[in-house]
Amino acid sequence: MQNVNNIKKGIYAELNDDATLSALITGVYGIDVPDGTAMPYVTFFVVSAVGNDNFSNTIDNVIIQVDCYAQKSSTETAQDIAGQVSAAVANVLDDATLTITSYHSICCRRELTQEFYEPTIEAHRYLLDYRIMVNAAK
Repeated sequence: MQNVNNIKKGIYAELNDDATLSALITGVYGIDVPDGTAMPYVTFFVVSAVGNDNFSNTIDNVIIQVDCYAQKSSTETAQDIAGQVSAAVANVLDDATLTITSYHSICCRRELTQEFYEPTIEAHRYLLDYRIMVNAAK
C-alpha cells in the first residue's frame, strides 16, 4: 500500500475547501483537536487501510471515519447543528471523485451513519464511515 497520508490529505482538502461546510464549523481536524477548540467542528481518521496488490494493479481500500461534533447554541440544539454539519459532510464526500496525489479515485462511498451523545463534553456527535477505493498511479 502506498502512503495513506496522501489519501488523508485528499479528504482534508475536500472537507476544508467546501464553502457550505466551512460556514458551519470552526475547523477540520485529524484525530487530535487542539484544546479549547470551539464547536462545531469535524474530525477524521483512518479506521483501516488494506492494499490489494495483484499482477496488473494496486487497489487500496481505506475506511475513513468522519465525526461531526456540536454543542447547543442559544437558538439551536446540538443535535440540529450536528445534523446540519453531517449533512454538509455527506454532500461533500458522498460519491466524490477525490484528488489524491499518486492515486486515481475509484469510489468514495458512505457505509455508516450513527448518532451519539457525548456526556463528558456535552456534545452531539454524528459518525460517518466512508469506504474509499483508489488505484495507485503508475
